[in-house]
Amino acid sequence: MAKSRLRRVAQELDIPYDLIDGTPRITAWGNERFWVENHEGILEYSAKRARFKSALGEIIVVGDGFVFEYIGGGSACISGKIFSVAIQEAADAF
Repeated sequence: MAKSRLRRVAQELDIPYDLIDGTPRITAWGNERFWVENHEGILEYSAKRARFKSALGEIIVVGDGFVFEYIGGGSACISGKIFSVAIQEAADAF
């Protein structure tokens, strides 16, 4: 389905567009908590680094003392000291 048509459907149903097209939604609370929705899987996890697969590419979170607070349904929440968050674009993302 074309992106413009997806946008119209989202508007008509009064739901966020990113829930339909699979774009990840990233939320951070300061440098202590990170939440990602619409990820396609966890590629790596340690106390210092987490990588998620997404429609845009890899989401890479670097820090220290990471603990998963929640994992389920394409969503995850990590707490700990967050130093950086980056998206490494997939070659076929666009």
